[in-house]
Amino acid sequence: MTTRSLAPKAAAAFGILLLAGAAQAQNYFVPGSYVSETGVGNDWDPPTAPQMVETAPESNIFDLDFTLTGVTEGQGFAFKILNTPDNTAPAWGQPEITPQDVPFDADADFDMTIRLDRNTYTDGYFPTTNRVAILDDYTTWTAIGNFQTQLGSASDFNNSFLGTAMTETTPGVYALTTAIPTAGSYAWRAVKTGTFNGVGTDGRSGNAANMTFNTFEDNQEVTFEMNTNIGAIRFLTEAVLAGDTNNNGLVEFDDFTPIRDNFLTSTSLRANGDLTGNGFVDIADFREWKNAFSGPPEMIQMALAQLQSVPEPSSLALIGLATAFLGGSRRRAG
Repeated sequence: MTTRSLAPKAAAAFGILLLAGAAQAQNYFVPGSYVSETGVGNDWDPPTAPQMVETAPESNIFDLDFTLTGVTEGQGFAFKILNTPDNTAPAWGQPEITPQDVPFDADADFDMTIRLDRNTYTDGYFPTTNRVAILDDYTTWTAIGNFQTQLGSASDFNNSFLGTAMTETTPGVYALTTAIPTAGSYAWRAVKTGTFNGVGTDGRSGNAANMTFNTFEDNQEVTFEMNTNIGAIRFLTEAVLAGDTNNNGLVEFDDFTPIRDNFLTSTSLRANGDLTGNGFVDIADFREWKNAFSGPPEMIQMALAQLQSVPEPSSLALIGLATAFLGGSRRRAG
């Protein structure tokens, strides 16, 4: 299956914007309910909390390695990360990288790593910055959202529904590929199966923010992915052809019809003419169809005339349409 991300993809080498100076000017301490089980401090006590260590100079990636003692596999804990200025003792009231408690479980060998990545990415995963990962703790993940009843669940946002259980595809990466019966606007996030501890667009917590997405046709195949190595999620869908509103792999005059019928109205559906995904059918959608359409110029002129007959279109819209059409005509003439 050919897929694309709903966020721009970039190679890691080109998809990172470093937070200049942030790593050198700050320290990161991790108070939480696990600290007393490490033997280095007291639970939820910033002055005795362990400090993260930068993995490489100026990498803006920080690790905290520790071993839990006297606990059982799967036992739950939580923490926060404090952003502490140099030469300042960690204390509540300092900036929190994780405003909500971050839950995690003891893994099988009780050797744990918490990782904070302060870089900003454009790799298609969310959150895009301040990613927090707990390596090797949760091994069962479920994609939850407002589409689950369509797949047979008794309710949406069902954290125990086997039909949306995610499978480990590569070490630390869990995914679910399925078809959503009805095209529409949806929301999802990844959670530890049976709980609401998980990862959303704002990072990892017990109540993470949902990721919103659209499907453009009935029974469209989608992929939900949770990458525990970086603490981030993404959504992938079947590739769609520019200008193709009915997603049949061709750009035809029929693809213009929903643009005309819904011109200057709000919709989030590609099938209704929103090719650009901005929630509104406008000049940009017409331009995308026009540039992809390989039919005779006369048909584009006919489409423009039909748009001009839409009841009470704004003068700005008509000016934009004329500009878009004439611009395309000049390119063909040249």
